[in-house]
Amino acid sequence: MAVYGEGDNIKEKDTLNPVSIYAISKLTGEILCTALLPLHGIDYTIFRLFNTYGPGQDIKDFKQGIVSIFLGQSICSKNIQVTGSLERYRDLIYIDDVVAAIEMSLFSDKLKNDCYNVCNSKKIMIKDLIETILDIHDDPRDDFVVENIGSHEGDQSGVYGNNLLLKSKGWSPKVNLREGIERFYNHSKNIKSREEAWQKLVN
Repeated sequence: MAVYGEGDNIKEKDTLNPVSIYAISKLTGEILCTALLPLHGIDYTIFRLFNTYGPGQDIKDFKQGIVSIFLGQSICSKNIQVTGSLERYRDLIYIDDVVAAIEMSLFSDKLKNDCYNVCNSKKIMIKDLIETILDIHDDPRDDFVVENIGSHEGDQSGVYGNNLLLKSKGWSPKVNLREGIERFYNHSKNIKSREEAWQKLVN
């Protein structure tokens, strides 16, 4: 979804406006994919994934994955550090819903030779995301400190997508934010202790 830059209720045919080198690389990849059909007769399906999260993300990597960053901080420390405004917003999509879209493209021709947003079509502010994480956390809300540490170049202020095109093909997101956060948290909260036990075993 980085190819869009910023915007609300963005549709696949809306103007693309990448605002970072990362986003430009994504758009370049799309152009290469679409060129395969007329040049070599190779079909394609392009998914513009919005902010995907869920079990399997590295909760100790505080540079990638907006949900995993804050969830990881809540598990590894009591200090939630936020870059940019708490009023920024994203469209968050759970990993199982993303996989369902990809599987659909693999096992049917419904999505062939087109581009689709994979998103919830919901505007989730960073402050609401963090509150949801702290709300489902085992530790009391008052134990945590949320602080702003500035911003970085190329960060989007707000974006959420329109998923009606993909829904018209039979797909729909099944996991809401709270359920997704609970699943992710319950999967991840014991990782630290599991790794410590493993280190004791091998050392």
